[in-house]
Amino acid sequence: MRRVVIAVVCAGIAFVAALFVYNRRIESELRSQLYIPKKERITPEIRLLQDYVRIDTVTGDETPGARFLAALLEKNGVKAEVIESAPGRGNVYARLKGRRSGEGLLLLNHIDVMPAPPEGWRKPPFRADIVFNQMWGRGTLDMKSIALCELEGFLAVARCELPTIAAVGGAAVGAGLNLALATDVRLAGPRAKFVARFLDLGLHPGGGMTWLLQRIVGPQTAMAMTVFGQMLDGREAERTGLAFQMVDGDHDALVTAAVALAAPAAAAPRELVIETKRSMRTTASLNEHAAAVEVELVAQLESMKTPAFTELLARMREKISKRTRGHRAPEPSSEGHN
Repeated sequence: MRRVVIAVVCAGIAFVAALFVYNRRIESELRSQLYIPKKERITPEIRLLQDYVRIDTVTGDETPGARFLAALLEKNGVKAEVIESAPGRGNVYARLKGRRSGEGLLLLNHIDVMPAPPEGWRKPPFRADIVFNQMWGRGTLDMKSIALCELEGFLAVARCELPTIAAVGGAAVGAGLNLALATDVRLAGPRAKFVARFLDLGLHPGGGMTWLLQRIVGPQTAMAMTVFGQMLDGREAERTGLAFQMVDGDHDALVTAAVALAAPAAAAPRELVIETKRSMRTTASLNEHAAAVEVELVAQLESMKTPAFTELLARMREKISKRTRGHRAPEPSSEGHN
């Protein structure tokens, strides 16, 4: 009888323990299902995605979406073309020329979305509502969000804060000319050609070309190229200031010259190079020398606080010291002179 009582007690304890574990697991699952996320800040990137999702681009009517993307590219100084394969079926094309021929990276996405009858949606499919930190809308995942991520990566190259050099070995036409103009320094090879050619296509210049070109070569040469269709070869580009230098030789010689030109900037402290380029952009729009002095003074004082300044200054002093020791004045002669 005692054994039976002990067995019943053990069974009861095991049952209670199992029930306790089961209840804890059920409680945990319920808590996870009842989790309500905190409200997050709506960033400019999310707003941009909302704007894109709100454009109805159901298959067959992609042109409004293509124009939206093209406008973003043009706003950031990148020439973009909207090309329709059929009425309403728009595509947007933009290109940044790389350093090597035969190599490239293609960023590809589709603008169209599948039809979205409103009766099949808990929220309107083209309103881009945000509920519990989730955006409701046709195309949010497939694939308008991915398109904007690719666009941001593309523009990061176009907005590069580091100094840039264009080695132009062939024809820089239209959007290609825009890309060359967007760089800080241009080198031209013997076969280089700089051509606007927008008007030849019945197309108004875009991508800020008229502004960039006038700032670099002046209004007269810019007018000759843009309106009167004048083409500049490498030698003329050098003469007018469109190119810093004309490099004789083949393409490899041009690339070698570009790399050599970039070497001092590559060897300098990265943040100092970026800040110097930023200051040059700022002072270019100023009208008074005193204002430029003020801009540079602030940046210069900050640079003097960096470890790089201390190290490079010490190197320069040591270099000057060695040079001075190697060129000491001759000792006076002890011999008499008649």
